[in-house]
Amino acid sequence: MKLQTLKSLEDSIGGRPKALAPKQRHTFYLNPKESKLLKAYARDKDICVSQLVRNLIKELVEVNT
Repeated sequence: MKLQTLKSLEDSIGGRPKALAPKQRHTFYLNPKESKLLKAYARDKDICVSQLVRNLIKELVEVNT
């Protein structure tokens, strides 16, 4: 059995350092067809779904403000 070093154990106790601009989690539901379409579109654009949604929200907010 491989044991952690004292240094790695101490480093892991505090967890990850806080980000300067932490992201917030938002949950929304899609029907199965919408979900497939969104995933396919993201895959075609070679971008993750989260980034795709963030980009769409930025465009929407910038246009309407």
